[in-house]
Amino acid sequence: MTSSPALPRLKRPKVAIACDMCRRRKIKCDGSEPECGPCRSRGDPDLHCSWNDSRSRVDIRKLQRRIDELQHKSPSSAGAANPLLQQPSPPSSAHRPSRWSQSSERDSPASAMIGPVDVDPVGSSYGFFGDSSAGRFVAQIREAVGHSISSSSAPRLRRECGQWRQLSLDECALPPRSRADALMSVYWDAVHPLYPFVDRVIINEQYESLFMIQAFGEINSFLLCALNLIFALSCQLNTTVAAHHRQHSAQVFFERAQKSLDLWKLPSSLESVQVLLLLAQYLQSTNEPLQCWNFVGSAVRMAENLGLHLRETSEHAACIRDREMMRRVWHGCVLMDRVSAMAYGRPTMINQTVAARTPLPVAIDEEDLTNEVDQEHPSRLAFFVQSLKLYDILEEILRVFYANKEKRRDNCSPGFLDSLQSRVASTVDVDSKLMMWEVSLPDRLQYKPDLPAQAPTVFFRQAVVLRQRYYGDTSPPFDL
Repeated sequence: MTSSPALPRLKRPKVAIACDMCRRRKIKCDGSEPECGPCRSRGDPDLHCSWNDSRSRVDIRKLQRRIDELQHKSPSSAGAANPLLQQPSPPSSAHRPSRWSQSSERDSPASAMIGPVDVDPVGSSYGFFGDSSAGRFVAQIREAVGHSISSSSAPRLRRECGQWRQLSLDECALPPRSRADALMSVYWDAVHPLYPFVDRVIINEQYESLFMIQAFGEINSFLLCALNLIFALSCQLNTTVAAHHRQHSAQVFFERAQKSLDLWKLPSSLESVQVLLLLAQYLQSTNEPLQCWNFVGSAVRMAENLGLHLRETSEHAACIRDREMMRRVWHGCVLMDRVSAMAYGRPTMINQTVAARTPLPVAIDEEDLTNEVDQEHPSRLAFFVQSLKLYDILEEILRVFYANKEKRRDNCSPGFLDSLQSRVASTVDVDSKLMMWEVSLPDRLQYKPDLPAQAPTVFFRQAVVLRQRYYGDTSPPFDL
């Protein structure tokens, strides 16, 4: 016959429930009514056990009695009787829903761009930690002792703060449906084919349902933030609006997006990385280089915190859509890192080795991810894949020809000739890689100026942009 588990030792009652006599004498009181233990043991008939029954003391005694009842129950039965008493824990990978971060609910509009990230136990609360980190070491100790070490209040604080807040009615302002549709069309036709940081299918589904929601308080701030950034980007390219009105309209949507974004409490999730990329993309088109540079850096660090720079993170995704979104977001960080480094003349954060750990996304559009698609089927995402390959060569150009440029000024130094020969060899090598990249381009992405004049298609615009990037961004400096 098994012995019943030992009950936890009760803490002594607090001063708040002591009777008036014990409070005056400053002695321990068990708070028993109608007569407490110390007063009963004294046996003085002239001394009466009494309480100042203020509203707060009555409530405190009720709470204390309830606590005593719960303490006498076993932990398992208490948890079963009241689920709110159970300590929250991260869901296992087997039960984690797809396209959802830990801070989202299944029916929330915030699912538009997120995906599961299966990392280690520490990563489920704090993000990815490498083998050399103290966080990984503590996690290994906890696992070795059977998780007997209780978690501190820090993870709970993280879960409370790491939420996209719900917005008020005034903050949920949306443009009229006709204008919103026009701006979305501009984004899908002109912006998304070049920077596919979001899932077109999921965003469109959430966008359609957004206008059907009656209670604006239920709108998740992430979706509204993402849509306002999409509207801001589209305003700059909307040819139906006069040029002097475009920037003003874009700024209005950008400020609305900022209201729903608290960078100090931004949850570590795939959706947050996507919003940071959209922010950097918008700021890149304005005269705000410092903010653009900082947001790119924040996106890279948060992506690394999620473990997106590791192959196994995307390989363990629940479905192909989640896997491709993870890879697309990580390589979106790589692309923006190299674009901003080239534009502002600064070093990149992600080197070639780290960037290449996660495979490139497949050249299949979002609409076709769940279907059997012929490899020859035209895909808008092929441009993104080819751009990543081009900017991989660009990173080498930045590293070889622009890094430590000041050290090559002295033409009379002893090692100048050796250094010059090395740079000439590097120039030939880079030029060979660029030629191979250009030859390997799909036919629909090769620029053909002799084509008859016609309405430009998405592939034609992509070919023009690739041509400009090829000749404009990859030229080494003349002073080798």
